[in-house]
Amino acid sequence: MLTRSVLAKRWQQATIKNNIIFNWVFGENRALFKGLVERLFQRQVGNFAALTSERSFKNHQVFYRPRFDTYGEDDLDNIINVELQNENRHDLEKRIAIYQASLTQRALAAGQSFNERKQTLIAFFV
Repeated sequence: MLTRSVLAKRWQQATIKNNIIFNWVFGENRALFKGLVERLFQRQVGNFAALTSERSFKNHQVFYRPRFDTYGEDDLDNIINVELQNENRHDLEKRIAIYQASLTQRALAAGQSFNERKQTLIAFFV
């Protein structure tokens, strides 16, 4: 178990590259997340109706479902995910494909026209 002094030192040395800090800053502050997304994608997004950090859609016991670091849905029908990757596991293209597929599943409801599909945006910080 870590002592209070070790934990305090780690907290003081933490930066935005720390997953907890990243999720806390962007997952709980709609204005900051909106600014980040607009700069990343160089486009306007709406106001976020839903914004969560550590969002999981684990609805299947067999198949893998990713846990999104920062997940947002805006009022312009955009679904946005921003991920922080601190390790290079040399599988980023495979990870992005899985995350994008999971977002795409959420972008179209059963019976909805494909023309009504929500836009999905995903960014990985490495």
